[in-house]
Amino acid sequence: MCTDEQWMNVALLVSLKSCCVKVKVGAVVVYGGNEISRGYNRKYINDDGECVFEKCERSLRGGCFYSIHAEMNAIINAIEKGFSKFDEVVIYTTLAPCLSCAKLIYRIGIREIRYVESYAKTEGISVEEGVKFLEDMGCNVKRICPDDGSLRR
Repeated sequence: MCTDEQWMNVALLVSLKSCCVKVKVGAVVVYGGNEISRGYNRKYINDDGECVFEKCERSLRGGCFYSIHAEMNAIINAIEKGFSKFDEVVIYTTLAPCLSCAKLIYRIGIREIRYVESYAKTEGISVEEGVKFLEDMGCNVKRICPDDGSLRR
């Protein structure tokens, strides 16, 4: 059985597929010690791998309006595989969920969330909104930040 740090290393490897200029994020959905799905933040692309929006507007904080977040991608990928036992999974994500992703995570039934980096810090805000929401809703949210260097970025 893999440890939280080992699953987080998988999420970190998945994040390398992202082409986001702001922050590369990876997520892994795990059920019973087995990977169900993975996702990374990405823009909408055509069959040639090009962004479908030629002039992608940037948000005030530098993000892309048209991207899909890693957690959303991982959940969608699990659903596309026919998976439905979300109340029994752990989701590992390299960045704390934003508030929108946190709402999706909670609504789909996921109650175990692990993350490494602060979303608030990357966005220049003072509160980890997604984490606060999930904790307020009774979810088990844990930041994985070992001092032994077992996580590789």
